[in-house]
Amino acid sequence: MNSLRIAWKYIKQNLKRPIALSLLIVSPVFLILILGLALSGVFSQGQVTIDMKIGYYCEEKGNLYAGFKMFLQQLDDFKVTSEETESIHAGEEKTRQREYQAFIIIDEKQKSLELVLNNNSGVQAGIIEGILNGFLARFDFYNLVFRYKPEALESVITSKEADFITHSSLNASRQPRAIDYFGITILTMAILYGSFIGSFGVIKEKSLKTLNRIYTAPVTRVQFLLGICLGTIIILMLQLLILLLTEKYLLNIYFGENVPVVIALLFCESIFALSLGVGIAHLLDNINAVTGILNGFIPCLIFLGGGYMKLPDTGLFKILSWFSPLSWVNKALYEIIYSTSHHYFFPALLFCLVPGIVLLGISTIKAVRRKTI
Repeated sequence: MNSLRIAWKYIKQNLKRPIALSLLIVSPVFLILILGLALSGVFSQGQVTIDMKIGYYCEEKGNLYAGFKMFLQQLDDFKVTSEETESIHAGEEKTRQREYQAFIIIDEKQKSLELVLNNNSGVQAGIIEGILNGFLARFDFYNLVFRYKPEALESVITSKEADFITHSSLNASRQPRAIDYFGITILTMAILYGSFIGSFGVIKEKSLKTLNRIYTAPVTRVQFLLGICLGTIIILMLQLLILLLTEKYLLNIYFGENVPVVIALLFCESIFALSLGVGIAHLLDNINAVTGILNGFIPCLIFLGGGYMKLPDTGLFKILSWFSPLSWVNKALYEIIYSTSHHYFFPALLFCLVPGIVLLGISTIKAVRRKTI
């Protein structure tokens, strides 16, 4: 009960600062509009590129293999590079090592293609699957033409005036616009900056000398910490819901069909944000030191999470991005929204909740052992 009173007190203190709270809402919205409009041309260029590498293997080469080789030549315009392997094992091994985003096994007897994906394919998995479905549909159509009217096959293949196969899907891959991309990255960025709310809840009570009066009441240090955490998470969730509704209904930003899953993931990021602020505030008693560390550390997490620009798929930055919870959250959100997959969802939960629990545990131990205020 004491924790709830402290949480309510902290919420009222923040509600008495409407200008500061409004900036947490208005600033991200303006930033999304500015970046979305300024970089809209980058996201809407005429030629779509996939930029991926695939491997393939065929034991018995026949008509399907020949048609697939011709099909690969058309994918060069989309920056899809291909490589034929010596065996199925070699192709699967390179796929596991993420040298290939996909590995395709061509079965001439069954006239079928088997697709093997690595664990990091993400949205590209849906793209390559749709491409292969389109190829098989066109190949089946050519077979029907050859069976019933072989003299017309050459003119059908060389014709550029008609699309004989229309491939549609209820789960077609949707491409994000510039405003969609920054709507997600800036939303996660705004939540991460909410760590300042948690840190100020601890530091401000110390600087105003009101923490002494709180501890003279029948309130334990753990109850005070729990109250600050509850108040912070409620404020962050209020900010999250306002931003989410504003982006979805005012800016028409797409959040997919699994909005509850998106909110659950952002809630876990909010837990990490409050634990980061509260943890650093308990380790350092100086408000200037806390502010300086957060202002230096948070932009690094945002950069490694791809908040400012997309990081390359290889190299040092790719390795460092593994240690940024924001990187996993952004990957999981794009995967959930645009491919309805949940491959990155549980790693994102772990990278948010495990550091959050550790930081809160350290804060609790330090608060209990503190003899002076």
